Amino acid sequence: MEKGLKAMQSTAKSFVRFAHYAFSAIDSDVMQPNPNN
Repeated sequence: MEKGLKAMQSTAKSFVRFAHYAFSAIDSDVMQPNPNN
């Protein structure tokens, strides 16, 4: 039981990290005008 909980916590942590990175990238794309357009 505890092992599963720890695995879930570590998965949640990496998901949060990924989501934060993805949203940061989206924000910078939206905020910065894209010179390629």
